[in-house]
Formats: sequence, structure tokens, C-alpha cells
Amino acid sequence: MSERRTKWRLSTHLFNRPLVLNRQVDDYEQSTLSLTWLLSKQPIIVSQNMSRQAWCDEFENVSHDANHNGLYSAPKRQREASSSTKAEGSPTTRVQKMKLWAKNGVRCENKHSSYSARTVTSENTPSAEPAQVEWSRISNIGDTNSSSAVFSIDFHHSKNLAVSVNANSFVRVFSLKEDKSELLQKFTLGSPVRKAEFRKHSDNIIMCGRGSLLIGDIGSGVIERVACQQEMQVSGDFAQSQDGELLGILGAGELSLVSCKSRTRVMKINSSSSIRACLFSNTGREVIGVTDDGLLHSWDLRTQRCVQTAQDFDDVKSICASSDGKKFITGLGNGLVHVYDGSKIFTGDTLTRNPQPLKSFSSLTNTVSSININPQANLAVVASSMKRNALRVIHLPSLSMLDTWPTSSTPLHHVTSAAFSHTGDRLAIANARGCILTYRISHLS
Repeated sequence: MSERRTKWRLSTHLFNRPLVLNRQVDDYEQSTLSLTWLLSKQPIIVSQNMSRQAWCDEFENVSHDANHNGLYSAPKRQREASSSTKAEGSPTTRVQKMKLWAKNGVRCENKHSSYSARTVTSENTPSAEPAQVEWSRISNIGDTNSSSAVFSIDFHHSKNLAVSVNANSFVRVFSLKEDKSELLQKFTLGSPVRKAEFRKHSDNIIMCGRGSLLIGDIGSGVIERVACQQEMQVSGDFAQSQDGELLGILGAGELSLVSCKSRTRVMKINSSSSIRACLFSNTGREVIGVTDDGLLHSWDLRTQRCVQTAQDFDDVKSICASSDGKKFITGLGNGLVHVYDGSKIFTGDTLTRNPQPLKSFSSLTNTVSSININPQANLAVVASSMKRNALRVIHLPSLSMLDTWPTSSTPLHHVTSAAFSHTGDRLAIANARGCILTYRISHLS
């Protein structure tokens, strides 16, 4: 058997032609033939009845095989010319499908394949065309010459104010006038802060860092440190309730609920697994959090117990919900973004198994670090801070990704945070270069 394999390998190299396999091969032959292809630069073509083509990389001109984890690949020109490698439909049709998949996240799956593309569309996906949005850049918020990375940016819920925090733990409050911004107040903190937000229905600013929680007042400029119990853990991230009365402070294996009025912890939610992200429901009666074990929990604030759990939320790093609760978005560590029907994640049972998203997008390839939805609940911005210019905009009514912006010339850099203004006509994008880019949104159809 080894002698036959050797002759086969040499003949493939000498005749300088593709090798067509019409039978199954074992693991040894797989490795031998793959090495032969690498040395001779000749394609190894597998007959269709022996393999299942999973997807087509148009940009790499390579067809990946689902059975053999991409061991066998052939240049696209030769694959299209060979009758033994034709998948369902003509090559032109397959390329059009893949373009549509890359642009709008449409499912592309071969009927012979057990592997489906990463983007999945449900049957009830809206077929409406994406909206026409015009983006016009206006003056940056704050100093454009700052070399310190901006960690967080947020807008006031009703006034033309913005707050930012940078790597030097400087918290700045800006007044926004038309297309310009002016520095209104500056807080210099001794402890590290990674996130700052305006408290809802108030002029206070909530600042949180690892091991510290502070609340500042814009009018007086006074900063009050919240006394955290010794056992209370503060990781640097938090979520606000809809009325602004409670804060959900993330910690290792626990979620502390702090009252903004009394400045004390009023509730503690324990979890057997670390809580990655949390948010308050639009009703204000539940806290929703995702844990490391791939479960999405809903805790009732009145009984302080988990009332509902949903499965299949593995590797989720970020979550966000629209103000009306109709859309629920998750961002994964591999860059996938899932959009769910907010009313169907929890079915009312104690355990919901594998809720299906309305649409999934795979335009990002790194960990999704931030998700933001505008107040009108028709645009969502998803971004990854691990890669340059990794920001995308999703039109929620049509469940499609906008392809007109951002462009290749948009100077996004590494996006660390993004936020919509309270009117939804302005988008601020903070990056690692210390800039807060600002864009005006208009002509939203």
C-alpha cells in the first residue's frame, strides 16, 4: 500500500496535472495528498459524490470542503471548469449568492452540505429594502490632539451634553452647540475609571472602574465615592435601570444592585458562573444577564430569583436591547452578531432551548466589544476594538447591514466606544487615538 501511494504521489508531480479522486480516502492518504499538493502546487479535486462543498471564498478563490476541513482545495478557475466539482447552480449563481451573503448576511448553504454558513436568516425575515442614510462628519468632540485613548463616550438623555473618559482617568463634560463642542467641566480622578454615563433622568454622572464606583454632579462639580462593602466586587462595567434608580454592577460570579439614592447595595444576585454582561428589561422588573456557561438568565427583582433561562448563548461578550424591548442583540467573541426578537427569547417556560435569531451577521471577525441602538430603535452600531475600522451599522426594520457607510476612507481607527444622541441625529465614536469622531445622521427613510 505504501509503494502504491508513493507512485501515486510521484505521478501527480511529474505529469503536472490535477489529481481527481473518485473514491473515499483514509486519514493517511489525506495527509499524504495534502503534502503533495503543497509541494507541487497542483490542485487535488474530489468528486462531488465523495465530498460536500461547504462554502466558497470568493476573495481567496478557494473552495473549502466540509468533509475534510479544507484539506482539499482548488483554484476557482479550475473548479468551475471541472464538471466533477460543480455544486448546486452555476458558478455565476454561487458567486452572486456569496456576494449577497457577504453584503446582507443572507444564508448560503449547499443542499448536500451538513455545514451552513455563519450567517443565518429565519423564514420571517423582513424583505424591506435598507434605509437611505446620509452621514456627514462634523467637528470632533473635545481635543483632537489628545494622545490618550478614550474609553467611553455617552450623551445626556435630554440635554445637548456629552461625557467622556480617557486612559488618564480624566472625565470631561462637553456642551454641544450645533456642530461644535465646548468643554463644560473636567473631573480629575485618582482611581482608574473605564466607563462614564449620565444617570437617566438626572444630571449626575456615574463613573465606574475596577474596584471603584463614583457619582459626580455637573452643577456643583462634587464627586461622591460610593462606599462598597469589602466583599462587593466591581469589575468596571455597569448597567442602569430604565428609571435610573438602580445600577447593576458586574463582579466575578455576582451582580450587585446599587441604589442611586442611598448610594448603597440593596441586592446581590449570585451565579454559579461568571456574569459577562447584563442589562435591565424595558419594564424595569427584571435583570437579564449572560454567563460563561452559555446561558441567558432573567432575574426577578421582586423575588431576587432566576425565573427564566435560555440556552445557546455561548461565547457572548456583549448584549443590548432596544428601548421598546422588541430587538435584542448579542455580540460574540468570534465577531458574530445575532439579532433576536426580544419577545421570543424567553417563552414563559423555566428553560428556553435554542432560541433562533431573526438574523445573524459575520462582517466583524473579532470580539464584539460594543453594541448601541439609537432611541428610535431603527439603527444599531456594532464594533470591535481589536481591529482597525471594525464598525458596522445595522438597519433593524429590514435586518440588513448598511453598505454605504463606513467607507474605507472613514478614519475610525480602533473603536473603543460609540453612542447615539438623545434625538438620534448624532453618532459619536471614540477610538484609541484619543479622538471622538462625530457624525450627523440625516435623511433616514
